[in-house]
Amino acid sequence: PEKIVISGSSAGAITVLQAEYYRCNSHSLAARLPEGFRYAGVISFAGAISDKQKLHWQTLPCPVMLFHGNADGIVPFRKAHLPILGGLWGSETIARNLESLDSPCHFYEIDNAGHEIASLPMTRNLYDIAAFLSRQVIDGKPLSVHTLETVPGAPAAKKRFTIIDYIRNNT
Repeated sequence: PEKIVISGSSAGAITVLQAEYYRCNSHSLAARLPEGFRYAGVISFAGAISDKQKLHWQTLPCPVMLFHGNADGIVPFRKAHLPILGGLWGSETIARNLESLDSPCHFYEIDNAGHEIASLPMTRNLYDIAAFLSRQVIDGKPLSVHTLETVPGAPAAKKRFTIIDYIRNNT
């Protein structure tokens, strides 16, 4: 039970990130977990965290692996936030936040890729996932890794989206 790793894709990625975020911040929804429970790791494929405020952690999270395309028009890569309503803090924001806290994180960014990264790494990045599980989850190495995958000469994709873009793309 001390080596449970949760993972999810797209809405599922939001769910697993939110579960760890709530656990770390003693949210009422995390109260159902056994006392002292910790996930061993979180793997997110194109996910985000929902909060009204900037990201904050009462306790440090378990090791987190984030895959995200930096041209994702469905789930924000950076953030989609309205000051009064809150919003979604994407993988880049999460990775920077965890790095500032010296919290273990492997951020795998794919240049010019969209929401297809919600599924592609599950078959083409098995070695990266295995390395994360082996080094950071099982061996407990407190690593901060940022991998940027690019295709030389590829045309640039749209990378800036508004709240309206995200709403339209999700309806």
